Amino acid sequence: VTGGSASRPDSPHFTDQAPQYCQGQFKDVWFYPEDVARHVERAYRPGE
Repeated sequence: VTGGSASRPDSPHFTDQAPQYCQGQFKDVWFYPEDVARHVERAYRPGE
């Protein structure tokens, strides 16, 4: 399964990463909160 969050087949981004995936070029997907925190580029905090 390729990484991504486009779940609508009509989205222009539905297959964005498929070519790289088929060539064995994978992106890191951060799962644990501490890993996400170490790799965040910007954070959105509504109400602050």
